[in-house]
Amino acid sequence: MTDAQWADFPHFQEHEFLVDGGDPSKMDYQLLRLLSLARVEAGVAFKITSAFREGDPRTHGRGWAVDIACTEAGPRDKIVRAVLKHFMRCGVYDH
Repeated sequence: MTDAQWADFPHFQEHEFLVDGGDPSKMDYQLLRLLSLARVEAGVAFKITSAFREGDPRTHGRGWAVDIACTEAGPRDKIVRAVLKHFMRCGVYDH
């Protein structure tokens, strides 16, 4: 991702994807495009707790996944519903 591409996502800032020592430049543009659409639909902020993970052979290691923290039921429901409109899968964990 370039600085110019980050400008396409007004609800997210590059530094939010530095979690877990991640590299925001390795985030997938299409993931962020869909995540941004879901963010608008949910109407609540998304707190990113994990993004690109160096050495992860799965989706996080390709910049194709993020973890979003939400401890309240109402906003969590909005986030899950919005995410499922744009993504094929969404995991919900108790931690």
